[in-house]
Amino acid sequence: MKKSGAKKLLFNELKPFFVENGYKLVTTKFSGFTKEYNNDLFWIYFDSKDYNPCQNIRYYVNKRINIIDKIWMEVDKLYFNIDRVNLETASTLTFTYESLHGIHERMGYLPDIYTVADVEINAKLIIEFMRDTAFPLLERFNDIREIDKEINGENFWGDDWRKLFRLSKFPFHRTIIAYLCSNKRIDEIREDHLKRWTKSLEEFPDCQNLIDAYLYLFEILKGIKPL
Repeated sequence: MKKSGAKKLLFNELKPFFVENGYKLVTTKFSGFTKEYNNDLFWIYFDSKDYNPCQNIRYYVNKRINIIDKIWMEVDKLYFNIDRVNLETASTLTFTYESLHGIHERMGYLPDIYTVADVEINAKLIIEFMRDTAFPLLERFNDIREIDKEINGENFWGDDWRKLFRLSKFPFHRTIIAYLCSNKRIDEIREDHLKRWTKSLEEFPDCQNLIDAYLYLFEILKGIKPL
C-alpha cells in the first residue's frame, strides 16, 4: 500500500472520532487533527515510514500553550528567530505512545499496514490511546501547574531526554513554567542552566548567546505576574 493511500484511509477511519471530540482534520503544513482550547492549540501530527509495499504509522501529540509561547516569542525574536517563521507547527510539549510507555529505542508501535484491515487495526489502537490516555493528559496539562509538578517537582528534570514528554526549548520553557507557578526552585533552575552553559563556553562559544537570551528572559519575567 502506498504512503498517501494508507494515510487517506487512516484519516477516514479516525475522522469521526476526532470530530466528535472537537478536532478538525488539517492537511496544510502537517497532516493530522487540531483543536483550539482557551487560546491554546492541540494537534496530533501523523507521519509514516514508507517500507513499500507496507507503511508504518507514527503519530505525535502536541500542545502549544499560549501564555508560555507569548513569553518565549519575545526571546526568540531577539536572539534566535526560530519559531516566528514556524509558528503554525511550534509546540510547547510533545508526547507519544512510546514516550509514555518508556519505549525509547524505537518509534512505531503500530503494526505495519499492508491492507485495509491493517488500517482498521491501526485506527482502533490510536483511538484507544487517545481516548484512554492522551486526551486525559492533555486535559490535565491545561493547568500548567501540573506540568510544573512533572518537570520541576520531586523528580526534578535535568533535561527532557527520554522523559514522559519533550518540552520544547527546555531550559526556557521550564523556567517560564516555574516562574508562572511561583515554584520555589526558580533560583536553582536558573543557576543550573547558567552553570551548564558557562561550563561549555570554551568548547562551544555559541553558548554565550544562550546565556544572554536566558538572562533576557528573566528581565521579561520581572514584568509578568505569576498565576
